[in-house]
Amino acid sequence: MKGKKERQSHRSIYAVVVSVLIVILTFFAFMDFGMRFHLFPLVFFLGAILNGILMVYYSQKKKKIGMIIFGFIAVALVILGIVLCIQIWR
Repeated sequence: MKGKKERQSHRSIYAVVVSVLIVILTFFAFMDFGMRFHLFPLVFFLGAILNGILMVYYSQKKKKIGMIIFGFIAVALVILGIVLCIQIWR
């Protein structure tokens, strides 16, 4: 069975990887906005995943306020990503 510190380090690694992906995708999206504007929904979905990871962290720490805040932000980012997808595909 995995120890508590090992699970936390895996969660930290996931958060760092998702954060780096967000930065890279945002950079590429702004480099040539006319050709790569379709990357923005992906940035929002990755942001939602990152907030989901943080929500799990706060839920395991039994901090309900942080869990609620990050959950709300994750849902808001998913909704924004869906709206952007709809706008791009029109």
